[in-house]
Amino acid sequence: MNDRDTSMGAGRSAFARTQWTRILSARDKNPAEVRELLAGLAAAYWRPVYKFLRVALHKSNEEAKDLTQEFFAAVVRPEWVARADPERGSFRTFLLASLKNFVRDREKYGRAGKRGGGIVWLPLDAAEAEEAPGGEATPEEAFHRSWAEAVLAEALAELERTLAARDRERVFQAFQVYCLDSGTGAPPSYESVARRVGVSVSDVTNYLSEARRELRRILVRKVGGYVSSERQAEDELRTLFAR
Repeated sequence: MNDRDTSMGAGRSAFARTQWTRILSARDKNPAEVRELLAGLAAAYWRPVYKFLRVALHKSNEEAKDLTQEFFAAVVRPEWVARADPERGSFRTFLLASLKNFVRDREKYGRAGKRGGGIVWLPLDAAEAEEAPGGEATPEEAFHRSWAEAVLAEALAELERTLAARDRERVFQAFQVYCLDSGTGAPPSYESVARRVGVSVSDVTNYLSEARRELRRILVRKVGGYVSSERQAEDELRTLFAR
């Protein structure tokens, strides 16, 4: 994706309820509610954590999955929630900093955690976890790439559902043929897309514009879930999709 595809277009309402506010509100909740909240965060963010640990510690699939479980068992502790500070950046950067601390502690002291501790044990997808990171030079690159892939995959799935609900399936079909099916290669011509989708070239132009606008809106809302301001959301999108 380019800058045009990730430019901002949302008002402050996109930041009304963020992961930060959920975490900060957890400080005043009982331990069971805190564990439930953080177990939900773990289920959402285990993939980039897994990729980081697999690269950083040179672990096998099974070892990296166990370490991922250990990390999220550690972050249900009250002191982890107490350190949360949205003024220091996005939830992604906070989670990465916590992950680096976890790795340092584990290398220094041995196993950092153990199964249990009240956390819901994560049903890590075996097929997803088995895939080794794709040649990233550093654990941080593996983490950021996995995070960006997850955000984009969720946004694309929502885009398809949203357009289908409006009886605009051909809009997504044109977008898929032009932007997604070609992978990293050159996109097809508008004429080729028009033939495959069964519409005119001018329709393709309008469909791609519509899909990009809707995708930007979805990305803003999703990224807005783990930053505390629109400025941070702009920085977050640029950072994620410049990689």
